[in-house]
This record gives sequence, C-alpha cells and structure tokens, in this order.
Amino acid sequence: MRIRGLGPWMLITLTALLLAGCSSGPTVMETDSPRVAESLTDLVRQFLKDDKLSAFEKEVLERTEKTGRLEAADYEEAYNHLRRCMATRSLTLPVSKLNNGLYQVSAPDSLKGTEIDKWVDEYGQCSEGTIKVIETLYGAQQTNPDLLSDGAQVAVSCLIRSGHLPPDYTRDRFEKLIRERGGRDSFPFDLDNPDVKSCLHGAGYAFGVE
Repeated sequence: MRIRGLGPWMLITLTALLLAGCSSGPTVMETDSPRVAESLTDLVRQFLKDDKLSAFEKEVLERTEKTGRLEAADYEEAYNHLRRCMATRSLTLPVSKLNNGLYQVSAPDSLKGTEIDKWVDEYGQCSEGTIKVIETLYGAQQTNPDLLSDGAQVAVSCLIRSGHLPPDYTRDRFEKLIRERGGRDSFPFDLDNPDVKSCLHGAGYAFGVE
C-alpha cells in the first residue's frame, strides 16, 4: 500500500493520478501564501478571470459567487456532463462517493497498458469545461474550509477534525510518513475508514496497491 501526494496543485489545472489502483482528487492552487484565498467567494472570483471557462462552468461559478457556496446539485450536474462526454467516446466512468460528498474516480480495472493511457487522455479532455474547476472548488469547500495551500496540512487538519489523528500531530510527520512509502500498518489511521478516505482524497492524495 502506498500513498502518493498529487501536489503542488496548480491554478485551473486538475492533476489526475489515474493509474490502476489510484484515483483522481481535487486540486489546490499553487501559491506562496499559506492560504489560496480569504474566502470561497474570493477563490471563485479568481477562477472567473479565466476566459476559457465553459458556459456551464461560468454559470455555476457566478451562482456560487452570489451565494458563497457551491451547491451539491451543481457538483452532481458537473459529473453528469462528464459522464455524457465519456459515454460519447464509449468509455465508462467508475466512481465512488465519499463521506464528504466528493466523487473518487478510477480508471476501469479491466484496462491495461496503453488502454489506461488512452482512458486518462480521454478523461482529461472530458474534464475540460465540466468538472475541472468545479471539482477544485467543491473539494476546497468540503475538505479544506480554511483554504490552506499546503496539501499535507489540508490532510492533517481534516484527519484531526475527524478524530483520526491527535491534535498535536504535525504536517511534517505526515510528510515524512508519505516519503517513507511504508506499508498499510505504518499509518496511524485506518486507510479503509470512510472519513480517512475522504480526508486523503480531498487533500489530493491517491492511494492504492503497488
């Protein structure tokens, strides 16, 4: 069992780790500041500056800017758009819903070698204008309420909030744990716990068997 960090997370760039046994996660924007924005509304306004947004994305972001919250219905509709795009390419989209409301996407288990590469490429194309931006915002809202820019700190804060790490656990200890690439038993939390899965995925970490 290994856990991989997906960061640093780039503005408007969904970094998807979609190998067999791994899954995609939301992204965080790269910045030298400890926070990516002062509020979700401020973060939305940063995304709205992108003139390459699709009409669907722009509509959702403008609605989120007004309310200060990205609704679950808009997140679901983004995935409906993604599914339709994948279906037109005769591709399936295996997903599982986590406790925090985020979808965890994985490449189909039946794919091998270049088939996985093709699937990842098609997924990347279909994510444009559908989930790329919305996934990032919804992930921040659901998992990273403080809008922290450091993925390791996002994971640790979430695991502390959910009671799976002690309050004095540091992000440096977590980073060391990831770097050591130990087995399942090396982690001080249960990787199969739904809340743990939600925290790790929401912070941009993918895990699977190597």
